[in-house]
Amino acid sequence: YEGLTFHQVIKDFKIQGGDSNGDGMGNPGYEVIKENLVGFKDYDVGMANASQFFIVLPNSHKRSFDGEYTKVGKVSEGFAVVDSIAKVEVDKGYKPINDVVIKSILIQEN
Repeated sequence: YEGLTFHQVIKDFKIQGGDSNGDGMGNPGYEVIKENLVGFKDYDVGMANASQFFIVLPNSHKRSFDGEYTKVGKVSEGFAVVDSIAKVEVDKGYKPINDVVIKSILIQEN
């Protein structure tokens, strides 16, 4: 994920990244099995499309994620970073006007 962007930022809903094309249309050639489909909460991480992931923002309607997306984790620190990404200026398609690049990411397994 390092070097990729958050290509979709929807205020009070989600931020989404992980697409190799940077536009939400990339496909890594595999699919994620849908499981763990309920109980999304603030700052939970879900899989949108194989390599693409999203982070649920506070004030979002959590039930819109349930049954549709696999929950794979949660943000455990850096909430201020997520909140600042959620406030960037976006175009009509919710793409940030200025790229929001993932400089580094740490995925921990429990």
